[in-house]
Amino acid sequence: MDHKNITVPWPDWKIIRRIGKGSFGEVFEIERENYGVTEKSALKVIRVPSDPSESEELIGEGYDKSSLRSFYGGHVKSIETEYQLMNAVGAHPNIVSCLDYKEVEHEDGIGWDIFIRMELLTPLQKYLQDEVFLEEDVIQLGKDLCKALIACEFKEIVHRDIKPGNIMVSRIGDFCAFKLGDFGVARVMDHTTHATKAGAELYMAPEVIKREEYGRDVDIYSLGLVMYWLLNNRRMPFLPADRLPTAEEKNDAHYKRVNGEPIPAPIHGSEALQRIVLKACAYHKKDRYQSAKEMLEDLEKGSADDWEIEYEPVSPEVVLSQEEALQGCVKTISITETRKNHGKVIQQVDHPVQVTIDPGFHEEVIKVPFRGEMILVTVVIKKEDSPEEPFEEWLSDGIDDGTIGIGSINFEPKTTTVDLTWEEALQGCTKTIHVKVWGYRKGVYFNGVMPVKIKISAGFKEKSLKVKVPFSKEELTVILNYEKVDITPREFMISLTRVEALQGCEKTIAITEKRSRQGKINHEENHLLKVTIEPGFHGGTIEVPFLGETLLVKTEIKEEPEGKEDKDNPPRTVSMGIMSEIANINIEKQVNNRGLSPEYPIKKILSLEEAEKGQIISYRITDPEKGEEFEVPVQIPAGVGHYELLKTSMRRGNLYVAVYLPCPNRTVSGFLWKAGLAYIVIMFLILYANYNLKALGVHVGIGFVITIIGTYMTSERHKFIEYSKKFCAEYYEKNKERF
Repeated sequence: MDHKNITVPWPDWKIIRRIGKGSFGEVFEIERENYGVTEKSALKVIRVPSDPSESEELIGEGYDKSSLRSFYGGHVKSIETEYQLMNAVGAHPNIVSCLDYKEVEHEDGIGWDIFIRMELLTPLQKYLQDEVFLEEDVIQLGKDLCKALIACEFKEIVHRDIKPGNIMVSRIGDFCAFKLGDFGVARVMDHTTHATKAGAELYMAPEVIKREEYGRDVDIYSLGLVMYWLLNNRRMPFLPADRLPTAEEKNDAHYKRVNGEPIPAPIHGSEALQRIVLKACAYHKKDRYQSAKEMLEDLEKGSADDWEIEYEPVSPEVVLSQEEALQGCVKTISITETRKNHGKVIQQVDHPVQVTIDPGFHEEVIKVPFRGEMILVTVVIKKEDSPEEPFEEWLSDGIDDGTIGIGSINFEPKTTTVDLTWEEALQGCTKTIHVKVWGYRKGVYFNGVMPVKIKISAGFKEKSLKVKVPFSKEELTVILNYEKVDITPREFMISLTRVEALQGCEKTIAITEKRSRQGKINHEENHLLKVTIEPGFHGGTIEVPFLGETLLVKTEIKEEPEGKEDKDNPPRTVSMGIMSEIANINIEKQVNNRGLSPEYPIKKILSLEEAEKGQIISYRITDPEKGEEFEVPVQIPAGVGHYELLKTSMRRGNLYVAVYLPCPNRTVSGFLWKAGLAYIVIMFLILYANYNLKALGVHVGIGFVITIIGTYMTSERHKFIEYSKKFCAEYYEKNKERF
């Protein structure tokens, strides 16, 4: 049927091309302009009778015009039924939509031309020619067609002709939906379901071929065979999947399937998907899925969401000649996709990927779309035709700008950022950065990296500067990122005795140096600075230089205490609950040194004399990440409590030191004192009665030693208690409001 002789019965629509032909009619692509938008549809044209010679044969058999009209009217009625069925479920997203229907009677009154306008889609078989069909696509097809069959079951429709030719693909970008079409042999179910053999026998259930009673599960059987065909290299069961089958093999395979020989698993697909397909294609009806909903649930459980997907190569590469980079080209690379399920390789597919190179290309990587994402492809430009001299030699071998030609090279980036340390900005320095350059030298295309030197003057404070790039008229803009230094504290107070001021001495102060860029601290360090007191110092402020800054150290000279005890104002006695509050620190769990070594707080045991005077100690800390060691000074203040946690700033956080003052045990000291006396008395009574005076002297000596140890421990305990009372009194005075 020539489409030029076909008149579309709807205004404004015109036929563009024929896209398909079958035994019942033809399908055309049609379009129209509607308010500036081009609308496209598919037009199915069915001519009844399909060939004028049919009417002549029937007239020869005795049919007249009236009987012919009645005969062909039955055919038209069946086509109307198809339209009604599709219209009944046409709103479903997985069923092809019929948009319009028209019957045009022939001028001689014998026959009709039937026009059905439908949505324009891609047939599955055409889609398979252009696209790689993966296992996840098979699962998606199964789920979409199960949804379509659920709608048919609701309307009590048996399609009876599910095959690849009646499956359409709707594609928008990377999204695909599969739709069921062509209800030409569908029928509404009745209670007998002894139907005629209809549809493609290749995909029919055995009971349909044998004209036995059947129901809606025959559509599930046909869908299972379509999925089997897709997973088996487009081969039906029992056919060789690695070569073209012979006619005898096809007949034998069909016979085995129809007569119930168990179907082998397809060569591709996960075990879960193979089980679903084989259950759908079971010979006995009771062994199949009894509804499309049941099959859909299994497909959703056995989806490919948890598969492992690998791509090779991980970093694809494309090689260009200099001419290709200069003029532009299109390269094709291959990426292999491997799908695994629990470590088992399910499928391997090679994907050709096109890489478009624009003229003048000089990048090292390029972004290329692949399966809905962007991948990075490394680009290598051959340098066999490029000048061999490095750019450093170009700048030093006496070549003037005219050799290459001013403005004949390009460079990037046009703007760059350079970080300066505090010392570099203060003292001045020279920095070298590298820019990508490309262009021509002596008529040969080149590309590479050129060093550009930047000189920073001492005390330079501008935010940016312009730098000339050799062999180019353009200038490079350099933004300077200065390092900010914060020193805390900047003022100190130290106390001197009259003797220290008179004779001179050295004092140590601790400061914290923090370096930051754009508000983010990148380095933190503690320093110990010595303050020298010259002999005969009379007090005042001392200036200490550090990192170009001046720190102020104020001094005070204290008179020596006379050591007279103030009996009228003894230290307050405070409840030991305060001491318990101070000591209630679970050090091991609450604090740590953030990955440095030692990780947990350092334990420092002090004597009472050290606790009263205070001291500065230094610890060597190891940073395992950087493999560095550094010292951190820790100030232990005078009058420290018997159990305190000190915190000192350092790089990457704080250093924690737990300070302990050992207190002799009251029970142990008392026991030793009493035990020593008891030992002397007992030994005296035993040995003196036996007149063993020599042994008596030895044991009395041992008893005296034990008694002296107990007495010393008791004395030390009393000193610790007096120190604790004094500390608690001071702590109470500072924190009155809390108590």
